[in-house]
Amino acid sequence: MRFNKIKNLQDNLKKYNAFSVDGYFPLFNTIDDAIAVSPESSYHTHELNGLEYYMPNGLKMGKTQFHGDYKEQDTQTVDDGLEQEEQLPPTPPPTPEQSPQPPQPTPPPPPPSNERVVRTGGTGY
Repeated sequence: MRFNKIKNLQDNLKKYNAFSVDGYFPLFNTIDDAIAVSPESSYHTHELNGLEYYMPNGLKMGKTQFHGDYKEQDTQTVDDGLEQEEQLPPTPPPTPEQSPQPPQPTPPPPPPSNERVVRTGGTGY
């Protein structure tokens, strides 16, 4: 599948702190973040208000990528813009792990011995 790098675009937009400037979305402050979100592992730049920002390539214009026409909204409402055949099947929920066994009690120390310890050799204490 072409889009196997990103299972959930919305989660990645949040994870990598996507933001918008002047209707451009999603933008990132670092190249690495833009590449991480890109299904093509590439990016392009936008200079806005004298600053350079990074935008992932491979998103769908007007659905997951906007060049000046993005309306501020929660990134959860951004349609992932993928065709059905490109989507990965949902990941099944994790199976509950067995709870760890409680630690076994430490056996009590043996009772004191009545044996005398005799030290030999050496010069004393």
